[in-house]
Formats: sequence, C-alpha cells, structure tokens
Amino acid sequence: MSRRFSLSSRQQQVLNLFDQGLGRSGVAKQLGISESTVRTLVVKIKEGLRVPEGGDIALMLQRARTAGLLPHRPSRPKAGPPHNNRKA
Repeated sequence: MSRRFSLSSRQQQVLNLFDQGLGRSGVAKQLGISESTVRTLVVKIKEGLRVPEGGDIALMLQRARTAGLLPHRPSRPKAGPPHNNRKA
C-alpha cells in the first residue's frame, strides 16, 4: 500500500477486538456501542485499507497487518505425518 492510513482510536479498538476473535455483536457489547456503529466503523476501516466491497473481516485484518496496524502473528506449523516412535 502506497499511502499510509491511520485509524481513530475507536477504529483501532474495533480492529483489535476483531483480531481477538470477537464478532460484531461482541465488539458492540465490549465497547458499549450499537452494532450499527460497529458496522459503520468497519466500513470506514475497510475503505482506508482498500478492502474490496464485500471483503470479509479476515481480509481486513490481513490488510491491517500489512499496513502495520496490527502485530504480525507467527505462522502455525503445518501438520506433518505422524511420528513413528517404534523401533524396528
């Protein structure tokens, strides 16, 4: 992303709560605001991060990480074949 996007403190709170796994109703309850207000804040965050219309929360969070607005999470190791501890 070429332009730097900054969030209001409320937008950052919303982004952090979504990153913690809360849904829209959980974010609204946590912040004491309506779900409609959360929806409006999400629209503004998505616009600033250039998330396409209809883009989901996961894409918003990914873009926020890329923009440095959220910490990067370590990758989870991929599950490999089970280890065989028996000796032949």
